[in-house]
Amino acid sequence: MVMAFGVYQANAQDKMTKKQRKEAKMLKAVEDKKVLLEAVKDRTWVLEAHTVFDRYGNSYFTSPNTNFIMINGDQSVIQLAFPFYFGYNGLGGITFDDRVSSYDINEGDKPDSGINVNIQVSGVNIGHASVSISSAANGQARATVYGPWGWRITYQGNLVPLDESNAYEGQPLF
Repeated sequence: MVMAFGVYQANAQDKMTKKQRKEAKMLKAVEDKKVLLEAVKDRTWVLEAHTVFDRYGNSYFTSPNTNFIMINGDQSVIQLAFPFYFGYNGLGGITFDDRVSSYDINEGDKPDSGINVNIQVSGVNIGHASVSISSAANGQARATVYGPWGWRITYQGNLVPLDESNAYEGQPLF
């Protein structure tokens, strides 16, 4: 009987009209954006990167647990880690743990539009850097970090609230 109920539910979803599927997708996008926007406004989020791009556009698949950009209040952590290399942070990369000096949020007019965040970070570790983030309503995001002396690195992954993140922070420089 349980199996028959499961088959009935699957058939009911298959019989949704195109308009109903579109409405369901829109409602989910609106709900996802609401959760994401709350985290962005509270400054408690993490962009967990599954892909990192260097300034030449070369892509590297990475672990989202150790490659991330995190904002927690006025504190920022920008971390890169590659498991088969030596690094300053003990994870094969580098961790910048600095302060947020400027934080601007721009959201689209439509209920399911994305969120853009521009951040200025400064401190002893990174010097002065700009972070530009574009996120879709579902949390798919791309962030570019523009650092001193012309270096640039782009993170692509999922933007999630801090309490839902599995990010592991390595040892910062100072």
